[in-house]
Amino acid sequence: MSTGFTPVGSELPVRGYHTLTCSVSGSEALERVRARFRTLEEHGFSVWAEPLANSVNHPHSERLIGREQRRKTGNGEGRAVLFAAPDGEGVLTLTGRMSQYTLQDLSRLSSAVLGTPAGAPAQPLPVRSGDPASEVVWGAQTCEWGLGSRKGPEGRQTVALDLEGLPADSVGKVLVAALGILLARYGVQNPVLPVLAASQAEGAVFGSFFAGLTPNDTVEDFLAGAEALTVQAFPADRAEPFEIGVELAVLQGEEVYTPCFPSPFTVSLRIFQTSSGASARAELDFDTCLLSSPIAQRTARQLGRIARNLSVGTISGHAASVPVLSEKEVGEILDLGGCSQEATGAPVSIAAMFERVAADTPDAVALRFEGQEVSYAQLLAMSGRLASGLLELGVTAGGRVGLCLDRGIELIASMLAAARIGAAYVPMDPDYPEERLRYTAEQAELTTVISAEDAFPEVEGVRRIAPDELEDCAGGDELTASNADPDKTAYVIFTSGSTGRPKGVGVPNRNVSALVSATCETMKLGAEDVWTFFHSAAFDFSVWEIWGCLLTGGTLVVVPYWVSRSPEDFHDLLAAQGVTVLNQTPSAFNALCQADRGRPMLEKLRLVIFGGEALNAQVLLPWYRKYPGARCRMINMFGITETTVHVTLQEFSPQLALAGSMAVGPALPGWSVSVRNNDGEVQPLGVPGEIYVGGAGLAEGYLNQPDLTAERFISDPVSGQRMYRSGDLGRLLPGGVLEHMGRIDSQVKIRGFRIELEEVRSVIQNVAGVKAAAVVVTEAREGDPSSARLDAFVVLENRITPEIVRQSVSKYLPAYMMPSIILPVEELTLTVNGKLDVKTLRERARETESVLDGSAGGGRVQPQDDLQQMLGIWNLFFDGETGAGDEFFLIGGNSLTAVRLVSEIRKTMYGHVTLKDLYLKPTPASLNAHLAATEDRA
Repeated sequence: MSTGFTPVGSELPVRGYHTLTCSVSGSEALERVRARFRTLEEHGFSVWAEPLANSVNHPHSERLIGREQRRKTGNGEGRAVLFAAPDGEGVLTLTGRMSQYTLQDLSRLSSAVLGTPAGAPAQPLPVRSGDPASEVVWGAQTCEWGLGSRKGPEGRQTVALDLEGLPADSVGKVLVAALGILLARYGVQNPVLPVLAASQAEGAVFGSFFAGLTPNDTVEDFLAGAEALTVQAFPADRAEPFEIGVELAVLQGEEVYTPCFPSPFTVSLRIFQTSSGASARAELDFDTCLLSSPIAQRTARQLGRIARNLSVGTISGHAASVPVLSEKEVGEILDLGGCSQEATGAPVSIAAMFERVAADTPDAVALRFEGQEVSYAQLLAMSGRLASGLLELGVTAGGRVGLCLDRGIELIASMLAAARIGAAYVPMDPDYPEERLRYTAEQAELTTVISAEDAFPEVEGVRRIAPDELEDCAGGDELTASNADPDKTAYVIFTSGSTGRPKGVGVPNRNVSALVSATCETMKLGAEDVWTFFHSAAFDFSVWEIWGCLLTGGTLVVVPYWVSRSPEDFHDLLAAQGVTVLNQTPSAFNALCQADRGRPMLEKLRLVIFGGEALNAQVLLPWYRKYPGARCRMINMFGITETTVHVTLQEFSPQLALAGSMAVGPALPGWSVSVRNNDGEVQPLGVPGEIYVGGAGLAEGYLNQPDLTAERFISDPVSGQRMYRSGDLGRLLPGGVLEHMGRIDSQVKIRGFRIELEEVRSVIQNVAGVKAAAVVVTEAREGDPSSARLDAFVVLENRITPEIVRQSVSKYLPAYMMPSIILPVEELTLTVNGKLDVKTLRERARETESVLDGSAGGGRVQPQDDLQQMLGIWNLFFDGETGAGDEFFLIGGNSLTAVRLVSEIRKTMYGHVTLKDLYLKPTPASLNAHLAATEDRA
């Protein structure tokens, strides 16, 4: 029996994880591995020894090993499992997050445990009995090709490769090199492509042909490696034909099916060549359960095309830049992504669309808010008076109007007023820090801001005016004729920026009308619908909530901020108002689902639309049990502020939810999506890359930032269209469905808000006395995006405290961008590769959570005097020690607890406290400060 160690698995990039699988042959080898196994703990791995009841190639054993290959790691640590069979054979698997471990790291660690040179087997692989041909087998980087289904009938098919134009004596070399280049071209994270060779010849040892080669290496490097392999594996004086076998792992959704052993192959590229080299043939043999026939045929065409180009020397440069698609294939993929789609309907302005609805149904209810109802005719008249007032103040078409108002009727009327004079509205959340409000006003070059007196700070050159004062400016006159130019900017929304400052995104009127037209029929939107205005006006999801409703004749229920913070109260509002269309971020919907348990069914609700952040589809399963799909449709949409809220639409089913689908659907009519590599070239179907968006939703660009606009909004040389580079990772599947796979850069979405980690870090770094800073995302519940939070780590000068940092940062960052923890550290620890050691930082944060404020950050505020008493009251209702910055609903509070807590505070401390106070000031510290400040006025 051989006593070798063979890496037979490969990198499995499943949602940010690498997995390497190695076989261990022979009892002595297995014992040596056991002796070294625990050393992996020193490198951040948890280690497990799993005895197998059967041989490693027994179906039951393969299922156990395959399950381990598909698992993620907990808490960001690495995991190593050693499977040991009774016959002395074994399998070692190493799994780690891509952010912590590269494939090279795993290869190096496995080699240390196995006692072999990195990337090379100590002994040859076993050859299938009865097979006269020598074999070359390797584990190639997993390609997420959107392949076959494990549920399909078992069987194998063969596709012959077209070798026309290839010299027979060099077929082996060029096809092996072509495959390496193809895999490199498919690579997303610039992975190593390990290729491990073995021969039937006694004692032969072959190195890793692709070991150390990356997509950034040259075509010549791949050719040289392929030639060295074929010459070494098959000397010129061989007496028999030879065959080369290539194993490819397969990914379907989140399930990876990777055989642990070289035979039988999941997918085999077999090259047959006579001993004289006079003739050759090649074929792709594949399991139909795992590889669809169209994908196999496509792969065969691409291999042949690359091989022919290699043989005549027409391709050079980096492997990642080698084209694998023909012009025809590129065109077909672009068409599949919607590049040839036309927008539905002619461009129309928001004002013109609204006036049309108001003329058709003047008495229909447009808005409801805290017991008030406003008809379409009344809203039109109110907006007309405000519009006339804006004109009196000198705001004209093409100008901008700041809106710093709480959610309510006046906010909607002010938006419409701006639209009717051809101006753009710039929404600002009154809860934002003063510095951020000033910055927004300056960047947008505002001269007028509609605001309550105390909601917006004084800014030089900016007039602050209340809605009623603005109506007085008009002298009771109403606007008689609206500016209906669809090319005018409708709104400017400021989003997080990597430079440390928000960036304004201008979106024209025609984009909004195109969005409504593209979705109206599919969603069956109309006058019978009741929507909610749930999100902040400064969040682009609100654009869809407001205009999706009002431009289709529906009724918009404005949700007070304090109700939006309480899932129970929001559920009551949905039931009382008969809401039919609900827009939610997945985080908010998770909380609503909890409130829905044990409550009556929302009888009127027919449509739930998700956006703003990634959806973990499996969280929908409890909802489906109560609300069948036919009764309430669930739709997931992908989009960005720069592409007018939404780009794609995917209707979910219980089956898709059960599968944990990442699908966000095909592009909306008039929009287009394509997936590109780092060079901007179209990726083959199923291959991940950056999502590019084109079509009717593209914004004008970034306000006063021409360089950034030119960088992100590009003229696509492939399609000829203007495109937006999203920075999102995805893949386009057969059928045109897009799968969203996260972010490529440091941008994240938390509770629906788009946050650039670099912006938060930059603001912290700029605080005097901060020598270094890092910001990381931590999920309180692993794999649950709704539990994500920001944690900051700072290296401080002696005189600076976390509280000082927090106070300074809070002047610039809104609440949703504030770190939950600002933790001082002696240094920002790095990994062995010189990268930020995120794992260690997160562990440090968890260790100190009992002493740190889990929500307000900085060290945990030490309660004193009245704050001490306030915390004592909170502790009556929550287990454990409540922190001064712990947010009521995030630590398990609900409406019933709120009533009891407020009652207790009223009895023992502040007699004037109301339930609304708690909802608006949801932490002990903020509530106590608010009540103390208002006590004299009560």
